[in-house]
Amino acid sequence: MSPELPKDIEQNIHDLELAIKALLAVNSLEVPALRLRLDELLRIEESRWYFHTVVKMVSDQANQLI
Repeated sequence: MSPELPKDIEQNIHDLELAIKALLAVNSLEVPALRLRLDELLRIEESRWYFHTVVKMVSDQANQLI
């Protein structure tokens, strides 16, 4: 597994934030359900970002010890 942060994670977070902001302009009964799903996807992508950031940090620290 590469310790580099995949660019798709940052792009996915950015796109999800834009989608959540766009929902503010929508007037529909489906908005709460859509918002919950977008929030769930955002949590997943943030978790992926955190995981890859920690892996890189630990890898960098290990390389300094060698």
